[in-house]
Amino acid sequence: MLEPITALGLASSVIQLVDFGFKTAARGRELATKGATAENAHLATITKDLIELCTELDTQTGAGAVGDGEAQQSSQSEEGAKSAEAIKALARSAKDVADELASLLQGLSLNKPGENGEPPTKRRRTVASRLVKSVWKDKELQGLRIRITSLQQEMILRLSVMQW
Repeated sequence: MLEPITALGLASSVIQLVDFGFKTAARGRELATKGATAENAHLATITKDLIELCTELDTQTGAGAVGDGEAQQSSQSEEGAKSAEAIKALARSAKDVADELASLLQGLSLNKPGENGEPPTKRRRTVASRLVKSVWKDKELQGLRIRITSLQQEMILRLSVMQW
């Protein structure tokens, strides 16, 4: 007979395993029907928009291009020029992270059913492999989200300071 603490630990482990199984099965079902999980699809949309925004910020010419009309006047201070360059550097960093995230998300998604005419057995294997990859890459995905969020917050702070 098991000791009460050991039995409780075993029951807890079994519950965690069952919970993980249900969550993974739900992700697999969503991946098979929609081609990507809702969270990953949403993140891909945000990442695409961020890449476009960062490209636009980075390609603007002159330090005064990032700000309001007052900042674009010829009497712009050297500090304003440094802030604009810092924003451009942040935009380049954010674009690099967003590109990495977009590449990762592309690797975790698959074509919608019937788009490429693959047989159901191959489709099941593809879904299973992407599901396993999704579980393995979850920490990397979360790390990239955190990096993008911190870069975004820093850009907002810089832009707010420039507006003063």
